Amino acid sequence: MESCTDLRSELERSRAEVERLRQERDEAHRLLASLEEERRRQEALVDYVRRLAPDQDVDTMLSGILDRTISSTGADAGSIMLLNDQKRVVRHVLTRRDLAREEQERAIQAVLECGLAGWVVDHKIPTIVADTQTDGRWILLPGDTLVVRSVLAIPLQRSERIRGLLFLVHRDPRFFHDGHLSFLTSLAEQTAIALENLFLLEQTQHQISKLKLLNEISQKVSQNMGAVLDADLLLGQAISLIREALDCYHVSAALIEEGELVFRAGINCLGQATPGIRLALQRRGESIAGWVARTGHSLLVPDVLQDERYQPLPELPDTRCELAVPLQLPHPTPEGTANGGGVIGVLDVKSTQVGMFSADDQDLLEAVAAQIAVAIESARLFNRVREERATLEAIINGTDDAIIVTDIAGRILFFNRAACDAFTDGEVVQPGTPLSEAARHRALLDLWNGAAQSEGRSAQIPLPDGRTFNASMTLIGGVGKVAVMQDVTHYKEMDRIKSEFVSTVSHDLRSPLQVIQTSAELLPRQGELGQDQRKEVEHILAVVRRMSELVQNLLDIGRIEAGIGMETELCAMDEIVASAAGPFRLLAQKKGLDFTIEVPPSLPLVRGNRLRLDQVVSNLVSNAIKFTPEGSVAVRARAERKQVLIEVTDTGIGIAPDAQEELFAKFYRVKSPQTRGIEGTGLGLAITRSIVESYGGRIELQSFPRLGSTFRVVLPVCENGAGQ
Repeated sequence: MESCTDLRSELERSRAEVERLRQERDEAHRLLASLEEERRRQEALVDYVRRLAPDQDVDTMLSGILDRTISSTGADAGSIMLLNDQKRVVRHVLTRRDLAREEQERAIQAVLECGLAGWVVDHKIPTIVADTQTDGRWILLPGDTLVVRSVLAIPLQRSERIRGLLFLVHRDPRFFHDGHLSFLTSLAEQTAIALENLFLLEQTQHQISKLKLLNEISQKVSQNMGAVLDADLLLGQAISLIREALDCYHVSAALIEEGELVFRAGINCLGQATPGIRLALQRRGESIAGWVARTGHSLLVPDVLQDERYQPLPELPDTRCELAVPLQLPHPTPEGTANGGGVIGVLDVKSTQVGMFSADDQDLLEAVAAQIAVAIESARLFNRVREERATLEAIINGTDDAIIVTDIAGRILFFNRAACDAFTDGEVVQPGTPLSEAARHRALLDLWNGAAQSEGRSAQIPLPDGRTFNASMTLIGGVGKVAVMQDVTHYKEMDRIKSEFVSTVSHDLRSPLQVIQTSAELLPRQGELGQDQRKEVEHILAVVRRMSELVQNLLDIGRIEAGIGMETELCAMDEIVASAAGPFRLLAQKKGLDFTIEVPPSLPLVRGNRLRLDQVVSNLVSNAIKFTPEGSVAVRARAERKQVLIEVTDTGIGIAPDAQEELFAKFYRVKSPQTRGIEGTGLGLAITRSIVESYGGRIELQSFPRLGSTFRVVLPVCENGAGQ
């Protein structure tokens, strides 16, 4: 009996030991299975890390990670979404093929706003939902037929910054466990690191592409400005480059024309041109591009369906994100703008993805738009200038006056048809040709070279065919020299006939005047004359003297213009001024005038005729005393910049501005109450100017009524004689 009891006890112990051994065996099997699963996970993790190659794009990486994750965990489906800083999806990958793209986007955005995905993003905690039916964070979307009971959500996190989310789902409850959580958390860390590197690489590549785009557009702008300056061509090239750089759904450019926004160029994602449209610039019902054109501010709309300014276009039904920037000039222009702020148009890009464009894209597009705006305005101004130039050339070429324009170096800028007829026998002169090669005419070249030291110059240019041109040379700062020449052949001939007539009459008058003067002087010798008779004789002699002076002046001016008695020699102007002005001191003292002569002891030599230069000084000093009732007369001379200056200054009656222009004309006399009773022929200043200009000089006048006048004679210094 005891043996049976012992045997039974031994049997119970054996059974317990067998059960313990079985449990240990099962536990060992479980540990082995867990270790094998962990080994597979580690191998998969190593394989994932190895496959996170830096040379692949983000979408390819995400698709590979999702496929391997689902296969290694046995999940039914999954998704990976990448987020920006505003918690909006910028990229996503789904394994479900039963949802259209638009439905996918709505579903993802919904769970981010109020579902489990939003909770994980806010708390940054990897989460397992054992049963969706008992977890309030899980929301069931309308129309979603996928059965989901278990969910695993892992944030893709790097340095406290959420880059995205990994979602896995299964039809059975409590399918995912801590092992999945641990494995996927490690995988998410590696994925976040790889994504961070890819994002940095993408940002670098994006910056490079922006710089490349700016450079290419700058080159197109430069080429366009150097070629045809066609605004449509420039816009077409620019939007093609923008589409390639930003990978846009659609790019277009519009210009403001007559109160409307006219889309001149557009291109879609296939590189095909799209038809242009016209939009009225108005507040009510305006588009995104219209708002930008009216306000002059850029506008980035992440989701156009949420913006009331968006106007859908039938040809662009998939637009979801839009970025528009103004084509704006750096300085406002009075015309061609809608808002007075320099806006001439709009650059507009569209995408099919919500939130596709960033602030960096906006900065890039604004930089591009600034270049395009300046180029387009330059094209407009150039075309306008070209049209105005063509009109001006037609007018100038149609005139009978010869017009020549050269740059500072003497290269021809413009040579009109009349100038070609006069100097090149009608042969057209190409711009850039040196004037010395185009027109081998000594008088013309002398005029050009002589104007180098002064602001302008006038001369008469004789032609081999007998014609004479009166040329007026003007220096234009930053441009060069301009000469306008009128054909004065007819006037020269008339002047020659007039001079011959005056000379003949003057010669014919000298003999009768001499007879009258002699007879008048002999009358007192014939007998005693009464007082009235003596007055009449004196009157006759005074008239004869005035007539003789007039005849002498007429003969003088005729000889000067004919070059008679104008032979030149080296002249010392200090001696000439002193000897010519000295005899007038007594006349000035009789009128009660202060008379001074200030001449340095030595002046540079000038080339001229001593008698004629003496005549110049005498005429000016005589006039100064004659028209100065009180005050002073001063005669000064000095050397200045290879020139000798002689100044005659008085405090006389002065000359009105309107009379100064004709003062040097022949027979002109100022008519005023102050000049009444002052004798003169009106030829003294004409003779003076003729003498001065014949020796390469000029005469200047500065005068104010009742304050006095200053006549200044400027003569060039003789290069071969610097002084005495």
